[in-house]
Amino acid sequence: MAPSVAIHLVRWESLDPVSVLDLYVRNREHLAPWEPVPPPGFHTVEGQRARSLEAAAARSAGRSAEFGVVEDIGGALVGRIGLSGIMRGPFQSGHLGYLVDEAHCGRGYAVEAVRLTLVHAFTELRLHRIEAAVMPANHASLRVIARAGFREEGLARRYLLINGSWEDHRIFARTVEDAS
Repeated sequence: MAPSVAIHLVRWESLDPVSVLDLYVRNREHLAPWEPVPPPGFHTVEGQRARSLEAAAARSAGRSAEFGVVEDIGGALVGRIGLSGIMRGPFQSGHLGYLVDEAHCGRGYAVEAVRLTLVHAFTELRLHRIEAAVMPANHASLRVIARAGFREEGLARRYLLINGSWEDHRIFARTVEDAS
């Protein structure tokens, strides 16, 4: 099946911190209901440079793999996607998280970014399982996860501190066998 949008993934740590900051500032209100409260300094160029260094160190240590979602034509940064909490040993898993610029929502960017990230996770990183946690009220993200072929595994009560409140999340997963 051909991708519905023309995007590619770029290592987060290689992105220009000014472009990254612009993505977050432009989408501050859009992301607030679904994201943890950002730490002090997050919405500064210095804060984004520090995040970039953290992303590089975590990738090097094998704990995460973060990417910018970039349009093929024009090269605009339209989102972020990443695998965090990568566990090795008998677990071989990671947690999926993503965001898309509000101006690009509903066009298939997130679904294609998830597809590309799963290919990376199952082939390059050789992970077995990818989990995603979605707030029940986040209907757009629930559609992304469904279109990306994740299966629901349950409800985690008061799972993450989001925008200052402990929020329930529906838990979804895909394994390498699901990708076959």
